[in-house]
Amino acid sequence: MSKRILIVDDSTAFRKVVVQALEGEGYEVVVRKQDSSTWSRVQRGQVNFSAAES
Repeated sequence: MSKRILIVDDSTAFRKVVVQALEGEGYEVVVRKQDSSTWSRVQRGQVNFSAAES
């Protein structure tokens, strides 16, 4: 089973680059814009790692 990574960013271009790189390494990537449902996924343990802009 691949590790699931959550990427949170409003920039479409940034998300595309990051998704390509991580999927190329075998990760399952979930991409979201920042909202309350995004953080609830993290709290429920639906991802192994999350990265977000501040």
